[in-house]
Amino acid sequence: MQDKQLKASGELVKQVAKRCYISSEDELIQDRLLSIVNNAIFNVKSLLGISDDNYDFSTSGMENELFLNYCMYRWNNRSQKEFESNYMGDIIAIRSKNEVEYNKKLKQSNEESEDEG
Repeated sequence: MQDKQLKASGELVKQVAKRCYISSEDELIQDRLLSIVNNAIFNVKSLLGISDDNYDFSTSGMENELFLNYCMYRWNNRSQKEFESNYMGDIIAIRSKNEVEYNKKLKQSNEESEDEG
């Protein structure tokens, strides 16, 4: 499981580097990219209401786009508040979708518990 997370982080670092037009393999640049990606995983999951600890942002979709854009903002020393302001509509849409999915799972789990009891 940890190997998958490391692989995803490596893939995410490549995607972020591409989004930010970074081609350098300089160690300081790579360290900064990795730091941005690792912090972004926590921050974007929180913003989007993602509760899955193993969520993979490297797969295509709205979550991936927002993740890459968040990292681009951070690479360019832009604030999280500025990002949130510019992407609020997308954040709300994805967060709402995740809340609906979470509530469905919670309801299903409660129903299964009642059936067992």
